[in-house]
Amino acid sequence: MTGVREAGYDILWNDFLNIITKYGPLRLEYKGNLYTKNRFGRYVNAEGIALAEYLKRDDFSSKKEMMELLATLDGFRNNGNDEEYWRLLNDEELFTLSQSRWVTIGSHGYYHNDLARIDVEKASQEMVNSKQYLERITGKGIKAIAFPYGSYSPGVREAAIDAGYQQLLGTEMLLSEDNDNGNIKGRLTINPFIPVHAQMQAIIKGYYANWK
Repeated sequence: MTGVREAGYDILWNDFLNIITKYGPLRLEYKGNLYTKNRFGRYVNAEGIALAEYLKRDDFSSKKEMMELLATLDGFRNNGNDEEYWRLLNDEELFTLSQSRWVTIGSHGYYHNDLARIDVEKASQEMVNSKQYLERITGKGIKAIAFPYGSYSPGVREAAIDAGYQQLLGTEMLLSEDNDNGNIKGRLTINPFIPVHAQMQAIIKGYYANWK
């Protein structure tokens, strides 16, 4: 998601949509479709499909269009209490963080696209661009990539290796052959959208179980 700031944005598209949902109206019309807040506070259409899910299916061009169309609703910028939630690190902050011996900087994509859903050539370019950007800022080799949403495909996996990544992090092994692939590693996200006890169980077990 490094390219978002390079492209002139200081907020990730997911976070933009989440915070717009928080402060936005009960109903929202987007590209001719009506979206209504559900009981979880997410905009969904008449079929129950979330606007965020629709946007995941495309590359950054759709997400950019969404951010520009809903820009008039971004009053959250006037609320300083929200800034820690949405504001991306700038280049200077990223460099400072990278100098800590307790921190390892890795890629998480250039635009936080679902790399398995977009054209593999675009996914490959995103991974290359992200690696080059981070190496330019930090002055260090970037060896790891955590696939956005934990989503990848065989083509994305091979493109990541070709780009020079040595550690490919998914939330789980999506392909049976990955169990014997030393490049693929698991990762566990600290999830702010589930109860604390569910997060503790996930940390202990190493995976997310169904919770209510």
